[in-house]
Amino acid sequence: MNNKNYLPLKVYGSEISYFTGKLENYLKYKEIPYERIAASARMGAKLKKNAGVVQIPTVNLADGRWMSDSTPIIEWFEQEFPETSIIPTDPEQAFFCRLLEDYSDEPCITVGIISKMRFYWGAKLQVSCCLIFPFLR
Repeated sequence: MNNKNYLPLKVYGSEISYFTGKLENYLKYKEIPYERIAASARMGAKLKKNAGVVQIPTVNLADGRWMSDSTPIIEWFEQEFPETSIIPTDPEQAFFCRLLEDYSDEPCITVGIISKMRFYWGAKLQVSCCLIFPFLR
């Protein structure tokens, strides 16, 4: 990795966030050093001011730039650090890879979050979720 002007990299996120976990696993795979800063409600104003949105994960590069949303962050790093790319070079495989990533990010995550909420908050939420999302029955 030769783009040292981006480092040290700070990742604002949560250890229980699927999206923070996705980004952290990517950074570990690419051997990009980073520091995770536990996100809290008090950071909302700072994230909004610098990144334009209150969302995790949010990345702060050493050169002062801010990025949010795990997928665009990973896409940016893929362009900056192309060695050991996670995106195949074949266009059809790259399309399928991005399609699978998008599907895993949206519908699957929704089911995962609802399942986690059902575990923590019990039967009342389970009934409510099943009324809203009949496929969870």
